[in-house]
Amino acid sequence: MIYYLLFALLLVGLGAGLYFRYRDSYDLRYLATGAGWIILALFFTYATKILFVYKPILVLHLALLILSWTGVVKYITQKKAIWPLLLAPSVSLILFVTIALFFREN
Repeated sequence: MIYYLLFALLLVGLGAGLYFRYRDSYDLRYLATGAGWIILALFFTYATKILFVYKPILVLHLALLILSWTGVVKYITQKKAIWPLLLAPSVSLILFVTIALFFREN
């Protein structure tokens, strides 16, 4: 329960930071990009459910997920997008799909 509360607090904080930065500069592109990075990080977080089959990839994905959320926070606070951080969990998802395609049991 505490994890959900902390996650909701993180989302509210990121949304508030995004709103206040937008209110100061009225930069619609920054607002849309920030919201897009948050939605992408939420997708990566939700996609964690499918990785429970392979535990090593799950651990890798969780580590890359932390890096991705760090990249989102850095973008919202400093307007500095670091692409490898933001897209890092896609590596573990691609690895999972590759393993599932080539090493499945039939």
